[in-house]
Amino acid sequence: SLTAIDQVLYSEYVMSSAPPAAIYVADAHDLGHKLIFELDPRLVVFTIEKLFGGPGEFLKRPREVSQIEQRIMSKVMGRAFHELEKAWRQVFEFKITEDSFESNAEFVQILPGVEPAMVCTFEVAVYDQTSFINICYPYVMLERMMGRSSMSQWISSATSEVSPVVRERSQETL
Repeated sequence: SLTAIDQVLYSEYVMSSAPPAAIYVADAHDLGHKLIFELDPRLVVFTIEKLFGGPGEFLKRPREVSQIEQRIMSKVMGRAFHELEKAWRQVFEFKITEDSFESNAEFVQILPGVEPAMVCTFEVAVYDQTSFINICYPYVMLERMMGRSSMSQWISSATSEVSPVVRERSQETL
């Protein structure tokens, strides 16, 4: 579930991300910018364990994701990026591909530190364990999307009453 949407300076986002992390830098084609998809490394290990038929237990303390685990998760992230593309399709159509992986946000420079970014934080609940996913969008990327008439039209329609059918479809997509 979505827990927060914050506008922060990119440097503040970097400082809030504690290593070890599982940071996937993605290229948003047609927009000329990169975005960050950050997962709790415990969620990564859990996912891989479940994919290979294991019990899928959350680690008590996060650890760095190995290179083998990174390669396996790249396939999962490809599917996640595809779903993110579908979620944005009503507003702006673009392609997302994995650019790189990093375990420390200080080594990821998609923006100058003083540039604003939007960070969407999701809480992921699996069984009785909770985890997180953060998606960091550069504000300049969002500005470029807002310049399109479809984005402006979508924003202006957001203030009007939404029909139950549209609301249900949006909830399913999310």
